[in-house]
Amino acid sequence: MFALANNDRYYSSMFREKNFIKILTAGLYLAPLTMFVFLKHTIFPLVTLKVFTFNIVVEVIFAFWLLFIVFYPQYRPKFTKLSVTLFVFIGALFLSAIFGVNFSRSLWSVPGRAIGLFGLVHFTALFIILKSLAPRFNWRRYLIYIFGISLAVALFAIVQKYQGGSFLFEVRTQSRSRPGSFLGNPAFFASYILLTIFVGGWLALTTKNKKRRVVFWGAVLVEIFTLFISGTRGAILGFFAGIFVLLIYYSWRRYRRLRNKNGVFQALTGRNLFFIFIIALIVFTGIFIKTREARIWQAVPGLDRVATISLNDITTSDRLLAWETAWRAFLEKPIFGWGFENFKYGFDKHYDTRFLNSGLNETFWDKPHNIFLEYLSTTGILGLGAYLSLLIAFGAAVIYKMPKSFRPIGLAFIAGYAGSEFFIFDTFGSYFVLFVVIAFVDSFVHKGEVGGESPSLKPRPARLGAAALLILGSAYLVFLNIQIIRANNFQYHGINFLLNQKPEESMASYDKALAIKEPYKGEIQFSFLATLSDSIDSVSIPDIEDRIKQALAGANEAISKDPDNYRGYIQLAEAKTNFNKINPNFYKGAEEDIKKAITLSSNRQENYYALAQARMRTGNQSGAYTIMKKAVDLNAGVGEPHFYYGLLALQAGDKETGWKEIKLAEKLGRTPHSANEYRVLANFYGDNEEYEKAIDYYQKALSLRPLDMEARLKLGIVYYYNNQFGEARPLFEDVFRARPDFIGSDNYNMLRPIFRAVGAI
Repeated sequence: MFALANNDRYYSSMFREKNFIKILTAGLYLAPLTMFVFLKHTIFPLVTLKVFTFNIVVEVIFAFWLLFIVFYPQYRPKFTKLSVTLFVFIGALFLSAIFGVNFSRSLWSVPGRAIGLFGLVHFTALFIILKSLAPRFNWRRYLIYIFGISLAVALFAIVQKYQGGSFLFEVRTQSRSRPGSFLGNPAFFASYILLTIFVGGWLALTTKNKKRRVVFWGAVLVEIFTLFISGTRGAILGFFAGIFVLLIYYSWRRYRRLRNKNGVFQALTGRNLFFIFIIALIVFTGIFIKTREARIWQAVPGLDRVATISLNDITTSDRLLAWETAWRAFLEKPIFGWGFENFKYGFDKHYDTRFLNSGLNETFWDKPHNIFLEYLSTTGILGLGAYLSLLIAFGAAVIYKMPKSFRPIGLAFIAGYAGSEFFIFDTFGSYFVLFVVIAFVDSFVHKGEVGGESPSLKPRPARLGAAALLILGSAYLVFLNIQIIRANNFQYHGINFLLNQKPEESMASYDKALAIKEPYKGEIQFSFLATLSDSIDSVSIPDIEDRIKQALAGANEAISKDPDNYRGYIQLAEAKTNFNKINPNFYKGAEEDIKKAITLSSNRQENYYALAQARMRTGNQSGAYTIMKKAVDLNAGVGEPHFYYGLLALQAGDKETGWKEIKLAEKLGRTPHSANEYRVLANFYGDNEEYEKAIDYYQKALSLRPLDMEARLKLGIVYYYNNQFGEARPLFEDVFRARPDFIGSDNYNMLRPIFRAVGAI
């Protein structure tokens, strides 16, 4: 009996309420620090480790929270209208995923963002923990802490802007002109910092200490400055929307005071500073719109980008075209949509050929850059309705549940968020601040104190068992997150080892990445395929045919799991075309792959380029021309289809048509974009004895891909024919050193007289 009593005291001490709260609070303070986490040796150095480390932190503290509410049921969160609308919103997203095109993509998103339903569940878990601890949680201290972290992120953006992006870590984010700080992308950074500006504004307004108030306002001004130097137009417009709502609120409150004291006339004509600010803002906006091309605006960070907004601006016209495409996608699947994070499938099916006006890179959209149209097209009426209900419930809670001191900032926060999301989309940073602020607002609904009860040493077995299962599930998720990070790291090394002429190490890294079972394996399989395809001309890869078979098998496996991804079929067909150099058998099925891609995105010119190449390879020149003519006719006013038509004609030996189309493409603004395009055109210029042009293009190809041995070899040959022996010799010597297997080959023997003539052998 004595032993049992001691045991009870041990458990009572172990499971004390304050111990649980300390652990959970420590985890809640650890979570925002993931904003600084990065890992250079990953494909997305400022996303992968950050997001999945955050997931791990939430999973660990959520496991502790499950035990906590088993022993202290009084801490189980209570339902409110706001929390219910949040859960309904998440439920609507899951419904869209179930009925959507690709559930896996809905769940995991893509590695470059990594915020699918899996990520949203973690933010929801963070919301639940914050909500349940609210009565014993120092909210003001926590918001000061979060604002302090955001200030550090903002200060680093200033360092990037004026000192370069390699400070502290050797990762350049976007460009020095538009810093992305620890979030990498200027838009990701701006959507995060926009929301923390309003948090900082509330802290400044409600701080009684004058010195602290000055510090807070100074920090807010720093963050506003970094918002503008990010050049993210949507976030800047969202900021002005929030300020406008703030001015309206204070102006209305001032009007009511004057009206009650002096009457309506006096209220309208009396001094109302905030009303004057509103008029000034409206006047400034009108002047800015009218004079947006003036030099003065080009010198103001942020406003120089906002000034470019017009229907004639390519970026704006593309955005409007994406919105139009999103609407057409919605009309096809109006109830549940295409599935959360599945916008690309609707976009590809309803692709508009006008996107090609901005170049081939602008024809790939997996977000419409408008959160409302995104939810409408990907989650249907149900999803958009749930999202709008959440915003309305959030606003109602701010107005009716929050202290008066928070109402204006809360409404400005909502206006700023909604205004910016009209032009961009949620990412890790914006999701984090949004869910924390929603939890903060929701915590004011139930203000009653909790706690004070002793833990039950004998909780119900069923509850304890359920908690144990959920804790085990959390442990598995921690393991899964670690595996995702490891696979991404191995993939990075697989690519970089090959770029640095280390094929054995590259293949070993890829083998490790592909051996890991994780949700982004399909991305790695296609990465392996593309890396092999791009390198077979410049690197000697051991057991190349076996590796190609491995890559093709992996790509086919990835396609079987994502059969509606048109891009996968094109990547596979292009790789097969390239692997044909190694073994003609690898080309089998390429044309069928392309035809499948065409059924999924029938208006994409890229698909017809690939099909025309396939027809040419099988000797069907007239069929290839017919296909390319169709690609041109889809949008004859841009250079892209003419450029590829010209390459095809030159390949077929039709120089007249080929050079005519190439010149027309140049006139329309389409010049080579990649190392491969420069090299291919250089080949044709060399064959046409236009040696100066060929030299220029080979040099440009090598500037983009310095280790391309085929380009070095051919540049040396052109130098030889142009009587520049001194320039040719070192290029041939580079090839001999990098490709020892080349020495003694048929091509080597054929070119031996040239090598001897320039003194390379």
